[in-house]
Amino acid sequence: LSLRYRFLPHLYGLAHAAHRRGEPLISPLFYFFDEPEAREDMDAFMLGPDLLVAPVLEEGATARDVYLPAHPGGWYDWHDHTHWEGGRIVRVEAPLGRLPLFARAGAIIPVAEGEETAAVVFGTSADGASGLIYSDDGETANWRRDGEAITLSLRPDEDGFVLEAQARGALEAISVRVVGVPGLRVATAGLVVRQ
Repeated sequence: LSLRYRFLPHLYGLAHAAHRRGEPLISPLFYFFDEPEAREDMDAFMLGPDLLVAPVLEEGATARDVYLPAHPGGWYDWHDHTHWEGGRIVRVEAPLGRLPLFARAGAIIPVAEGEETAAVVFGTSADGASGLIYSDDGETANWRRDGEAITLSLRPDEDGFVLEAQARGALEAISVRVVGVPGLRVATAGLVVRQ
Protein backbone atom coordinates (compact mmCIF):
# COMPACT_ATOMS: atom_id res chain seq x y z
CA LEU A 1 0.00 0.00 0.00
CA SER A 2 2.79 2.45 0.83
CA LEU A 3 4.47 1.71 -2.53
CA ARG A 4 1.24 2.55 -4.33
CA TYR A 5 0.99 5.92 -2.55
CA ARG A 6 4.65 6.60 -3.26
CA PHE A 7 3.93 6.10 -6.97
CA LEU A 8 0.96 8.50 -7.15
CA PRO A 9 2.99 11.26 -8.89
CA HIS A 10 4.18 8.71 -11.45
CA LEU A 11 0.66 7.42 -12.03
CA TYR A 12 -0.59 10.99 -12.37
CA GLY A 13 2.04 11.68 -15.03
CA LEU A 14 1.13 8.46 -16.85
CA ALA A 15 -2.56 9.49 -16.82
CA HIS A 16 -1.53 12.84 -18.31
CA ALA A 17 0.43 11.06 -21.07
CA ALA A 18 -2.53 8.73 -21.71
CA HIS A 19 -4.81 11.73 -22.11
CA ARG A 20 -2.45 13.76 -24.29
CA ARG A 21 -0.87 11.05 -26.44
CA GLY A 22 -2.95 7.92 -25.94
CA GLU A 23 -0.12 6.05 -24.21
CA PRO A 24 -1.22 3.14 -22.01
CA LEU A 25 -0.62 3.21 -18.25
CA ILE A 26 -0.20 -0.56 -18.16
CA SER A 27 0.92 -2.75 -21.04
CA PRO A 28 2.41 -6.18 -21.77
CA LEU A 29 6.18 -6.29 -22.20
CA PHE A 30 5.89 -6.77 -25.95
CA TYR A 31 4.28 -3.33 -26.31
CA PHE A 32 7.71 -1.78 -25.75
CA PHE A 33 10.05 -4.69 -26.53
CA ASP A 34 9.89 -6.62 -29.78
CA GLU A 35 11.49 -9.80 -28.48
CA PRO A 36 10.14 -13.37 -28.46
CA GLU A 37 10.73 -13.61 -24.69
CA ALA A 38 8.65 -10.48 -24.12
CA ARG A 39 5.75 -12.17 -25.91
CA GLU A 40 6.09 -15.30 -23.79
CA ASP A 41 6.09 -13.57 -20.37
CA MET A 42 2.40 -13.05 -19.69
CA ASP A 43 2.47 -12.21 -15.98
CA ALA A 44 5.02 -9.36 -15.93
CA PHE A 45 3.90 -6.00 -17.27
CA MET A 46 5.09 -2.45 -17.87
CA LEU A 47 3.80 0.43 -15.76
CA GLY A 48 4.37 3.18 -18.31
CA PRO A 49 7.46 2.84 -20.50
CA ASP A 50 9.98 2.70 -17.63
CA LEU A 51 8.85 0.33 -14.85
CA LEU A 52 8.66 -3.44 -15.20
CA VAL A 53 6.41 -5.09 -12.61
CA ALA A 54 6.71 -8.84 -12.02
CA PRO A 55 4.08 -9.97 -9.50
CA VAL A 56 4.49 -13.21 -7.62
CA LEU A 57 1.55 -15.43 -8.54
CA GLU A 58 2.58 -18.67 -6.87
CA GLU A 59 1.37 -19.11 -3.30
CA GLY A 60 4.20 -19.25 -0.77
CA ALA A 61 6.90 -18.28 -3.29
CA THR A 62 9.69 -16.05 -1.95
CA ALA A 63 11.59 -15.67 -5.23
CA ARG A 64 10.78 -15.67 -8.92
CA ASP A 65 12.39 -15.60 -12.33
CA VAL A 66 11.91 -12.41 -14.33
CA TYR A 67 12.73 -11.76 -17.96
CA LEU A 68 14.36 -8.33 -18.31
CA PRO A 69 14.14 -7.21 -21.95
CA ALA A 70 17.23 -6.03 -23.80
CA HIS A 71 17.75 -2.34 -23.17
CA PRO A 72 20.87 -0.14 -23.40
CA GLY A 73 22.10 0.41 -19.85
CA GLY A 74 20.05 -2.48 -18.46
CA TRP A 75 17.65 -2.40 -15.49
CA TYR A 76 17.75 -1.48 -11.81
CA ASP A 77 15.96 -3.26 -8.98
CA TRP A 78 13.69 -0.61 -7.46
CA HIS A 79 14.23 -1.78 -3.88
CA ASP A 80 17.98 -2.38 -3.57
CA HIS A 81 19.24 -0.73 -6.80
CA THR A 82 20.99 -3.86 -8.05
CA HIS A 83 21.91 -3.36 -11.69
CA TRP A 84 21.02 -6.10 -14.19
CA GLU A 85 21.89 -6.33 -17.87
CA GLY A 86 18.84 -6.77 -20.07
CA GLY A 87 18.03 -9.54 -22.52
CA ARG A 88 18.08 -12.30 -19.89
CA ILE A 89 16.20 -14.01 -17.12
CA VAL A 90 17.18 -13.16 -13.56
CA ARG A 91 16.12 -14.73 -10.28
CA VAL A 92 15.07 -12.19 -7.68
CA GLU A 93 14.00 -12.38 -4.07
CA ALA A 94 10.30 -11.70 -3.59
CA PRO A 95 9.34 -12.13 0.06
CA LEU A 96 5.83 -11.18 1.10
CA GLY A 97 5.49 -7.41 0.87
CA ARG A 98 8.24 -6.89 -1.73
CA LEU A 99 6.92 -6.68 -5.27
CA PRO A 100 9.61 -7.38 -7.89
CA LEU A 101 9.92 -4.02 -9.62
CA PHE A 102 12.57 -2.81 -12.07
CA ALA A 103 13.36 0.60 -13.52
CA ARG A 104 14.69 0.85 -17.03
CA ALA A 105 18.09 2.55 -17.22
CA GLY A 106 17.44 6.16 -18.14
CA ALA A 107 14.15 6.31 -16.26
CA ILE A 108 13.26 9.43 -14.33
CA ILE A 109 10.42 8.46 -11.99
CA PRO A 110 8.47 11.00 -9.93
CA VAL A 111 7.58 9.73 -6.45
CA ALA A 112 5.89 11.08 -3.34
CA GLU A 113 8.13 11.75 -0.36
CA GLY A 114 5.81 12.90 2.35
CA GLU A 115 3.92 15.91 0.99
CA GLU A 116 6.56 16.64 -1.67
CA THR A 117 7.26 15.19 -5.09
CA ALA A 118 10.77 13.95 -5.76
CA ALA A 119 12.39 12.40 -8.83
CA VAL A 120 14.43 9.19 -8.88
CA VAL A 121 16.95 9.16 -11.73
CA PHE A 122 18.25 5.75 -12.79
CA GLY A 123 21.53 5.14 -14.60
CA THR A 124 21.37 5.77 -18.27
CA SER A 125 22.81 4.87 -21.61
CA ALA A 126 25.03 7.41 -23.35
CA ASP A 127 21.95 8.90 -25.02
CA GLY A 128 20.50 10.50 -21.89
CA ALA A 129 16.90 10.34 -20.71
CA SER A 130 13.79 12.33 -19.89
CA GLY A 131 10.85 12.18 -17.51
CA LEU A 132 7.71 14.11 -16.64
CA ILE A 133 6.27 15.41 -13.40
CA TYR A 134 2.67 16.50 -13.82
CA SER A 135 0.74 18.37 -11.14
CA ASP A 136 -2.46 20.33 -10.68
CA ASP A 137 -4.74 21.10 -7.75
CA GLY A 138 -5.83 17.44 -7.69
CA GLU A 139 -9.46 18.29 -6.96
CA THR A 140 -11.08 20.20 -9.81
CA ALA A 141 -11.33 20.08 -13.59
CA ASN A 142 -9.03 23.09 -13.78
CA TRP A 143 -6.19 20.80 -14.85
CA ARG A 144 -6.86 21.88 -18.43
CA ARG A 145 -5.99 25.45 -17.51
CA ASP A 146 -3.78 25.18 -14.42
CA GLY A 147 -1.99 21.85 -14.80
CA GLU A 148 1.80 22.00 -14.85
CA ALA A 149 4.01 19.58 -16.75
CA ILE A 150 7.65 19.71 -15.70
CA THR A 151 10.02 17.96 -18.08
CA LEU A 152 13.25 16.59 -16.61
CA SER A 153 16.06 15.86 -19.06
CA LEU A 154 19.30 14.01 -18.43
CA ARG A 155 22.00 14.66 -21.00
CA PRO A 156 25.61 13.59 -21.27
CA ASP A 157 28.47 16.06 -21.42
CA GLU A 158 32.27 15.82 -21.21
CA ASP A 159 32.19 15.48 -17.39
CA GLY A 160 29.34 13.00 -16.96
CA PHE A 161 25.62 13.83 -16.92
CA VAL A 162 23.61 16.99 -16.38
CA LEU A 163 19.98 17.12 -15.20
CA GLU A 164 17.77 20.00 -16.36
CA ALA A 165 14.13 20.91 -15.78
CA GLN A 166 11.75 22.86 -17.97
CA ALA A 167 8.52 24.31 -16.62
CA ARG A 168 6.08 27.01 -17.64
CA GLY A 169 6.55 29.02 -14.48
CA ALA A 170 8.99 29.19 -11.60
CA LEU A 171 10.22 25.79 -10.51
CA GLU A 172 9.60 24.83 -6.90
CA ALA A 173 12.30 22.76 -5.21
CA ILE A 174 12.39 19.15 -6.40
CA SER A 175 14.51 16.58 -4.59
CA VAL A 176 16.42 14.28 -6.89
CA ARG A 177 17.56 10.79 -5.85
CA VAL A 178 20.26 9.28 -8.05
CA VAL A 179 20.82 5.59 -8.78
CA GLY A 180 23.74 4.59 -10.99
CA VAL A 181 24.63 8.07 -12.28
CA PRO A 182 27.86 9.07 -10.51
CA GLY A 183 28.75 12.75 -10.45
CA LEU A 184 25.35 13.99 -11.63
CA ARG A 185 25.19 17.77 -11.86
CA VAL A 186 22.07 19.93 -12.06
CA ALA A 187 21.70 22.85 -14.46
CA THR A 188 18.38 24.19 -13.19
CA ALA A 189 17.80 26.12 -9.99
CA GLY A 190 15.33 24.25 -7.81
CA LEU A 191 16.68 20.76 -8.47
CA VAL A 192 18.40 19.44 -5.33
CA VAL A 193 20.37 16.20 -5.47
CA ARG A 194 19.93 14.17 -2.27
CA GLN A 195 21.78 11.01 -1.31
